[in-house]
Amino acid sequence: MSGKLDELSDEELMVLYQKGHAEAFDQLYRRYADRVYGYLRKRLRDPQAVNDVFQASFLKLHRSRNQFNSTFTLAPWLFTVVRTTLFDWQKDRQNKVLQVELDEEIFVQLSPVPEPVATLARTDLLRLPVSQRSAIEMRYFEDLSFAEIANRLETTPGNVRQLVSRGIRNLKSFFLKAGG
Repeated sequence: MSGKLDELSDEELMVLYQKGHAEAFDQLYRRYADRVYGYLRKRLRDPQAVNDVFQASFLKLHRSRNQFNSTFTLAPWLFTVVRTTLFDWQKDRQNKVLQVELDEEIFVQLSPVPEPVATLARTDLLRLPVSQRSAIEMRYFEDLSFAEIANRLETTPGNVRQLVSRGIRNLKSFFLKAGG
């Protein structure tokens, strides 16, 4: 049957796969595995991360196979699945890194913040450039992800991380100059 599968379009193979034909998936995998792997390799430096996201992408493809509409072409849909998987992986990784960073920050303490310090912090927040203040407020007060903030500020998640990082550095500087 694999000879006949070679002649089918991607969309026809996907319809067969939706109906439970594993050979159709095997054929799609042969057609797209190298392209998906190359796409991920260009975006991730760590080979283990590439492998993890690669496997997760095809697992997600399997789980969402019934959502595919055969009136559309497969490649854009497949790469949307891959991009979403990559984004989810990066978001999860960023959240883990951020949690470690926050745990190490000197302003994260178990004891309550004295009122004069809290007032000083609110005042210092107003001294930040608008972009830094907005990014910090959205990140820590609204609990938005870097991607969500980037969307609101019409910038990249990397730029948002820089804005937050610089804002925190400025707040620390303000605090230390005030004798905190």
